[in-house]
Amino acid sequence: MAGLDNGDTNLSLPIAQIESALHEYAYSPAQGITKLRQTLISVKNISKSLLSSPLYNQRLLDLLSAADGLLAQDAPYKKEYHLAFLSATDAIVQVIIGRQVDEERGTQLEVLLSAERACWQVVLSFVEQSFDGPSYTNFEARLGESTNSTISIDAYLETLSRMGSVSFKLDSVKNSVLTGCFSLVSVQSLIWLQDKFPELRWKALPKSHKKSEKELYELSFLPLFQNVSMSRDLRYRLLDRFNDLFKEKFYKRFSDYFSSDVPLLSSADRLVPLAEHLVPIDVDEGHHYLSIRHGGSVYIASFNGAEFFYLSCLGRDCLAYILYEVETSCGVFVFDREDCVGKFLVNEGDIRRAGERWFFSIDNNHEAEVLLEMPLLSKDDAFCLFPSSIDKVLVVQQGGHYFAIPYFFIRTVEAVSCQMPSPRLWSKNVWLNSLNELLIEPWLLNTERLPEISNWQESKIEDLPTKNGYYSGSVCGRMFWIEASLVSALLPYQTPRTIMSRVEEGYESAALLVHDGCCYDRVVNEMPLDYRLSFSTDDSVFTVILEWMGASIALPLSSCNWSAALPETEYIQDFIALDNMQNGQGEKSTFSYTDCSEILINKKNFVFFVAGVWPSLLLA
Repeated sequence: MAGLDNGDTNLSLPIAQIESALHEYAYSPAQGITKLRQTLISVKNISKSLLSSPLYNQRLLDLLSAADGLLAQDAPYKKEYHLAFLSATDAIVQVIIGRQVDEERGTQLEVLLSAERACWQVVLSFVEQSFDGPSYTNFEARLGESTNSTISIDAYLETLSRMGSVSFKLDSVKNSVLTGCFSLVSVQSLIWLQDKFPELRWKALPKSHKKSEKELYELSFLPLFQNVSMSRDLRYRLLDRFNDLFKEKFYKRFSDYFSSDVPLLSSADRLVPLAEHLVPIDVDEGHHYLSIRHGGSVYIASFNGAEFFYLSCLGRDCLAYILYEVETSCGVFVFDREDCVGKFLVNEGDIRRAGERWFFSIDNNHEAEVLLEMPLLSKDDAFCLFPSSIDKVLVVQQGGHYFAIPYFFIRTVEAVSCQMPSPRLWSKNVWLNSLNELLIEPWLLNTERLPEISNWQESKIEDLPTKNGYYSGSVCGRMFWIEASLVSALLPYQTPRTIMSRVEEGYESAALLVHDGCCYDRVVNEMPLDYRLSFSTDDSVFTVILEWMGASIALPLSSCNWSAALPETEYIQDFIALDNMQNGQGEKSTFSYTDCSEILINKKNFVFFVAGVWPSLLLA
């Protein structure tokens, strides 16, 4: 490959990055394909002013779709994929360079983009096939006395962690030589691992049924919890038994995740989800460690002064917990009882002012910030309290900080946390009680961004039945065609719950809905998809939930039909090059089009469509 800078469009860096990403694919497949995907997006954005060729744009989308397909399978390495990507990206680069030299030369080189070439047949095969999710294998790699001792255990762990979930069990130490065994869960093949790490003795292990057993428990708990038609005594006996078995098999003490005693460890005995292949965490001096449930999953968190970040995601917490349901001046909210320090009566002199903030003295050593207004509003007649009117507070701990919540009324309620695609800044958790009512636990930390996650766990990909064809329907006055394999649920219309979330300029509205224990907060709700179109007056009949590559969105449909194939017409399907126009609704944007073409949503453009509606949520 070669780069070219004609003074207007410099593609030398992206071209070099493509070469680097494909080189990395051979040694660290997931990282290589992720970088390739990001670079292809950059190439598309940079070259869109240079090349208007429909075939060129289509082939770039095909490459992006193939990269998405590989990532959806956790990026297994295959030589045929590697060679196909090398040839296909080289063809893209040759067309770009030819077009910069001479328009006619660029057109002549488009023969390299022909679907008859072997490389494009491999790339296009990703577009046509459906992915059931990654296929993992359990491996054992033994480190014996004959193994190259110049490579440290830490170096092996760091390298193998790029291939999947890894841990090491030490057998013995003799004359400073370690012997032991690595356990690796990966999508890579045994032959590939043996080739990359020939000094280790590799073995593929039989598949374990423990994961499917855990999924069965997770899927069963919420329906049982909400089965109010069952007799109360029987229901609670089953729930208690279920709870005990689940904790015994899939939970462990929080302190067991650390390689040594931790002086600053909160709730060391709290049971948290079991992440089998998580390497024990080394402790940094002066750092506090705690477990936090955020978005339905539990994280190991660390903070030191102003720094606060998540070390690792331990997995979903699907059990029921006792919450405090609190009526405040801003609405009704809930807090996990385990996170609550206690309820306090407030006397004159208990609250002091420091600048623009107020603090309540818990004891001689601890103070809690008094929240005169909440970061969320769940009622229309919300108001801000005066410090002098506060007579009782609930003190809550979040992220190592204490907050005093003034309240009028408080009661206990049992609920299960909903699963969210990733942590959100507007809420800590969304809960469901036994009557399927939505309860909101606000995120109280006054931060402009979420805690950094240094060891992110990939989103779980459900093994959903393969769906063929396309769904069509009107979304807010615009006709959509949706690839059926994106549809995780097609439901009677679900009215979203609307809340107000505090932002720098004040408050903005957010819509959310819950289905099967999962919470979706990217909900298109009465939003025109073209500023020239008025709001649709058609009543919504269906709600369709789309999910792919960790992104999700819920759309209202006023009609819905299924077709085996797309009709022959022009579709708007390239959301990368479209201009987004602010519509005055905070983060939400609208798409601007010059015509009324129908919109096609498929696996190739789904993530970009979601990002077009919520620009700051584009997944890297």
